[in-house]
Amino acid sequence: MSFGFRIVQDDFTPKLADAPRKIRRLVSQAMHRVGDDMVGYSQAICPVRTGYLRSTIKFRIGNAELEFEFDASANYAYYVEYGTSKAAAQPFIRPTLDAYWTELQTAILQAVLEVFK
Repeated sequence: MSFGFRIVQDDFTPKLADAPRKIRRLVSQAMHRVGDDMVGYSQAICPVRTGYLRSTIKFRIGNAELEFEFDASANYAYYVEYGTSKAAAQPFIRPTLDAYWTELQTAILQAVLEVFK
């Protein structure tokens, strides 16, 4: 007994060939969308005296895949986030990461799944 099969129309192989480029593009777009929300949220909860610290909060996509940077570049940001012996911590980066971590993961997953629709 023998059997065989014949592929009449292959829609999946072309999707596979183009997948890496599309995944990188869609994941980057998804990360930027969530990253913008993260910056807005962090700026909203950031303590403000002059506004400089708030203005230095940034979200950047890194060089490696699925790598991002989310920070505040003011030279005193660490001390505001973690506190000192004379000033209580006023975290604004860690709460943002906690609030958006699941949303960021979901956005990445949805971007990958979009490629194979």
